[in-house]
Amino acid sequence: MPSVFFFFLLFYKQKTEYEIRLSLVGFFFFKQKTAYEIGVRLVGSEMCIRDSTREMELFGQTVTMFGFGWGVPGAALGTALATLIGGLAALAVLLLRESPLAIRYPGSWKITRSCLINLWRVGVPLAAERAALSSAQVLLVRIVSQLGTVAIAANSLAVSAEGLCYMAGYGIQDASIALVGQAVGAHRRDMSKRFAWLCTGMGMGIMALSGVLMWLFAPALMSIFTADAAVIALGAQMLRIEAFAEPMFGASIVASGAMQGAGDSTACFVLNLFSMWGVRLTLAFLLAPRFGLTGVWTAMCVELCTRGVLFLLRLARGKWLERGALA
Repeated sequence: MPSVFFFFLLFYKQKTEYEIRLSLVGFFFFKQKTAYEIGVRLVGSEMCIRDSTREMELFGQTVTMFGFGWGVPGAALGTALATLIGGLAALAVLLLRESPLAIRYPGSWKITRSCLINLWRVGVPLAAERAALSSAQVLLVRIVSQLGTVAIAANSLAVSAEGLCYMAGYGIQDASIALVGQAVGAHRRDMSKRFAWLCTGMGMGIMALSGVLMWLFAPALMSIFTADAAVIALGAQMLRIEAFAEPMFGASIVASGAMQGAGDSTACFVLNLFSMWGVRLTLAFLLAPRFGLTGVWTAMCVELCTRGVLFLLRLARGKWLERGALA
């Protein structure tokens, strides 16, 4: 919810009331679908509904924007319809399919005090983390917006291009949440640590490879999104700066997933808060006036490396298993 609030805070001036209402049509189903996705992560099930929803969103946006010529309102409508269908599909799976998450079987629905306490301990820090990261992103966009139109375009498109490189990291994070969560539930601390380090090492290795590819093919990646030579050149330069941070970014992504699987969401919040607000925003504020967009992305690179080191230290000390909400 905090991320949605800050998204509207940033883009409200660029959206009409009609477009915002269209986006909110699917919001309830988005939250319901998100809860389902978290559940299937914890039981190690497939994520076909999530992937199908993204494909439907892309298809719906293409049809409504270009096929019907509805422009930005069409994109909002495509997103809302895809989310609506995905949410209904997730609900149907919960009601009809044979799975550990089936809710049609008889059983106790009583909410216990211990359940509420665990929910509070895990959920509140995660919500605070989302709010802190989203608000920091808003301020970063504010800093970049003062650097000119080319910088704004290059920054936006470079962020989108970089997203192609860390998708694998977030996929491994899903695996680490499921594996560590199951090991903690089985009271196998030794297995929890092995899973955490195995997934983190795998994430670092894959994202190191993606960083090399991003450095080599940065101009080609930028050319996917625009034909403007100035934007491509500046965006490629930013991607090559960011490529050096990819291994440590992978470490922070996957290690945080392992810690969340063990219920140590408070530490994730503190580490992300410090790195994002104490390192990235501070450096970006100091470097942007002198070095422009290069300064902002240098700050991002330094912050991601710092964040990775912090999460690796937390993982190595082992206290994430002792102080987790589920310990």
